[in-house]
Amino acid sequence: MITNRNLCPILFTLALLSCQPSEQRLTHDQRTAIADTIRLLTNQLMRTSEQLDAEKLCSFYSKSPEFRSFGDISYFPRSPQMRHVVQRWTLSTPDSFSAAVRRGFALKISQTYTLDEPFVNVLTPRFALSAISGKLAVAEKDNQNFVGRYSWVGIWALEQDQWKVLLENEYFGETMPEKRPGKR
Repeated sequence: MITNRNLCPILFTLALLSCQPSEQRLTHDQRTAIADTIRLLTNQLMRTSEQLDAEKLCSFYSKSPEFRSFGDISYFPRSPQMRHVVQRWTLSTPDSFSAAVRRGFALKISQTYTLDEPFVNVLTPRFALSAISGKLAVAEKDNQNFVGRYSWVGIWALEQDQWKVLLENEYFGETMPEKRPGKR
């Protein structure tokens, strides 16, 4: 789920990209080739994230000063002492993103995605949008396990003949624990 707060930068970027000169129009074959590449890279990015290897994952991301990462995570309490946890972030540099990924992966034993096929929209010869959604299961070192809805939207930019994620929005919403009969 993309929140209104995080949707604004994505919409603004898309609006700018849609104003490209007509000489940058793509043929059907070019558009298809780019879309296939972005679909493959999006799937590779998710598989790499499952490996909990921060350096390898960060290699998919741009080092540009325009890089941004936005996200929302929501966990439900496991005991009366815990409270509902909501984390929101905006990371505005590749270094802050890399540090956050390393910290997050250090807390985890595993994470497994069950995802639909990515949706890809080629915007220009140098920019494409990719979106993917499904479920994410996380096991943390403190014996906390979480399962819930997951979505990721990224804008890929062609940088020195390599596609890199320039802007992303990530959402994880844990499925609310089911109430047992007789319990309130």
